[in-house]
Amino acid sequence: MDDKSLSSVYAKGKRSYGDWIEACIDAVPGSDVPLIFRKWAALSAIAAVLGRKCWYDQGEYKIRPNLFIVLVSPPNRGKSTSFNLPVEDVLHRLSTPIGSNSDSSWKKYIGPHDQPIHIVRDRLTTERLGQIMGKLCVPILCSTEIESESALTLLTDEFGTLVSRQDGNLQAFLTKAWDSRDFQEYHTKQAGTDIIKGPYLNWLAGATPTTLLENMPKNATKQGLLSRMILVYFEGAKIPNKTRIKGRTRQEVEWLARDLGRIGNIEGEFDWESRSFELSVQEWLNAGAPPSLDDTLPGAEEYNGRRFAHLVKIAICLSASKRADRVIRESDWEEAKEWLFEVETFLPALLQRFAFGEAGLMADELIEFIRKSGGVVRSSRLKQEALRRTHNSGEVDAILKTMEDSGLIVKEESKTPQGKTIYRIAEDESR
Repeated sequence: MDDKSLSSVYAKGKRSYGDWIEACIDAVPGSDVPLIFRKWAALSAIAAVLGRKCWYDQGEYKIRPNLFIVLVSPPNRGKSTSFNLPVEDVLHRLSTPIGSNSDSSWKKYIGPHDQPIHIVRDRLTTERLGQIMGKLCVPILCSTEIESESALTLLTDEFGTLVSRQDGNLQAFLTKAWDSRDFQEYHTKQAGTDIIKGPYLNWLAGATPTTLLENMPKNATKQGLLSRMILVYFEGAKIPNKTRIKGRTRQEVEWLARDLGRIGNIEGEFDWESRSFELSVQEWLNAGAPPSLDDTLPGAEEYNGRRFAHLVKIAICLSASKRADRVIRESDWEEAKEWLFEVETFLPALLQRFAFGEAGLMADELIEFIRKSGGVVRSSRLKQEALRRTHNSGEVDAILKTMEDSGLIVKEESKTPQGKTIYRIAEDESR
């Protein structure tokens, strides 16, 4: 699309792209960054601009489209790089620095009467996060009523720079923020308890399996934080080093930013395209929403309970990526299920690691050691590695047995003439 036709499109109030997420992906053809990371990062950008002014009314409460997305992979698989186009290049054009009144460049993308996006990244205390959101409170029109919105998009390149196992206050804050209720309390040292009116927190983070396990709060599986997160896992090969990488053009970034601004102008309630379709969704829920996770996995029962809300949030964003009619069509719903079912394929293996508690850290490191050894390692060599990670030699056999029973590794006799005992990564874990 050339500049002349683009001007005509915007003069008529239309978008230049039929599907914003697809346009983000197509803007960098042949990218080595995993497709699954690029599309979830783009989805997060849409969730950032929709805000509290978009919702699905479930009756007892409203489901807002904010998402807690964590991209999980070993190092050098493109987690942070996937942020570049949809967030660093495009979403930032719709944003202004927190506390700044001078930067108004965002207005050419969103319009003079709308609000800029606010982004904060990496290390924050719970108190500071609450203070920032409290100061961002602005009035918004929701249907026929004026409501408050304290909206923030949180970017965390490395999970451990924000979250730690001992920080129960942050866990509680994030857990409540995902629900996007009418108000949220937080505590400060000077003022005591304060109130955030209309909280809306959208979060995009990156993590390795080890840093995720090391820093996830101890009670995250039981107290709800883990079930509110969408863990997007990718194994795959490392991204190769290149002297030059084909990037997006400045004009493409401009088009995408203007379209994202138009998506941000959507406001109001989202609903099903027909009553008959809503009934079909209810029938699927009545059947147990197959395929659901095994409730015996750590945190799975809590996750299954919020799975419908995850799907609605995703479906709202997918609908907004294509249209402004605030309708969840069957195609949006099926696409949302396809996206979520894809990440759920790897979720049992990730959740299983939380069952080990502190020993889970060692288990994760041992799996990574086997992987770097080509997927198979001799029993004696693996035990040597385990001994380096514990002060109690009696734990070694117990941990390896637990990893076997959990389906993370397989113990078998080598087919070589020496007949050595070996361990290999289980099929599900090696994908």
